[in-house]
Amino acid sequence: MKKIILLFICCFCLSGCFDYKELNDMSIVNGIGIDYKDGEYVVYLEINNSVKKNGDSELVTEIIEGSNKNIALAYNEAIQSSSKVLYAEHVNLLLLSKEIANKGIGEIIDFLLRDLTINNNYMVVIADKPKDILNIKKNNNSIVNVIVDTIKYDINSTYKYDLDFVAAKLLNKNINLVLPYVEINNDNVIVRKIACFKEDKFKNMDEAKVYNFLIHDIDSVDFRQANNVINIYNKKIKYEVEKNKIVIKITGNGNIKETDKKYNLKKINDYEEIEKIINKEIKKEITEYIDNAFNKGIDLFSLKDKYYKKYKTYKDNLKYEVNVDVTLNKNGSIYEVIYD
Repeated sequence: MKKIILLFICCFCLSGCFDYKELNDMSIVNGIGIDYKDGEYVVYLEINNSVKKNGDSELVTEIIEGSNKNIALAYNEAIQSSSKVLYAEHVNLLLLSKEIANKGIGEIIDFLLRDLTINNNYMVVIADKPKDILNIKKNNNSIVNVIVDTIKYDINSTYKYDLDFVAAKLLNKNINLVLPYVEINNDNVIVRKIACFKEDKFKNMDEAKVYNFLIHDIDSVDFRQANNVINIYNKKIKYEVEKNKIVIKITGNGNIKETDKKYNLKKINDYEEIEKIINKEIKKEITEYIDNAFNKGIDLFSLKDKYYKKYKTYKDNLKYEVNVDVTLNKNGSIYEVIYD
């Protein structure tokens, strides 16, 4: 009897799971692109396979697609167009077109959150033509991986926003969603702009530098004023919520990277003048940036939400003030230019 039971256990273990698939019959979904054309959703899937070539492994990418008036059916059509079983637990990027952003991304996010076959940890970005981007060949790499690495490691680009983050922003009506906007120039990935939303619809495009400076813990950033370039580090941002306004206090240290030839860096007075000018210009740039967003109905830095959290009331015509105090480092600096 014991031998029969042991034989049964061995047979069960060796048989494996009922839905097990050989790896050769599977493909990895690395990126998803979604567009809206002629009244239908179009879903593009970048699938990756590793093949042997001359004894070395080579990454082969393929783009498949499906379309339908229903987003779930469009995704299923794309899945079914593959000759292999698709594995979507390691998706790295979601590219949403500007047409989708104009229409509203809420339905897309809702569908993806419900689909348990796709993980929620991928980056969400806006792009002009997802299909064209996904079709770019990058030697033995995927364009999806290049975009992800650019956003991760380029300090001037916008930061990672995954699906759960996007959903949380959309649920909070007091906060405007901001997503990275991806552009391709001569096959080079550029992420220098942000797509700003009001509720789930695209509102306007803006430069990313000031937004990143105020929102993210960037180690350092360069500010240019005329012929002066200052690298700011040890940056600290503090929002002081007062009854009638919000004061944005910006402090930090700065190194001079380039300067106008009229300044003599041996003279402390010239340092103080550069310091005064750069603080004034940073304040001006940030103030104009916030004003421009407010004029378009976008509260990029959630100032109204900060006010509400303290006073439990909304203030439509909320005033704010920007104070900048960046101190230039005078120790260990090169006081004379090498070439004149």
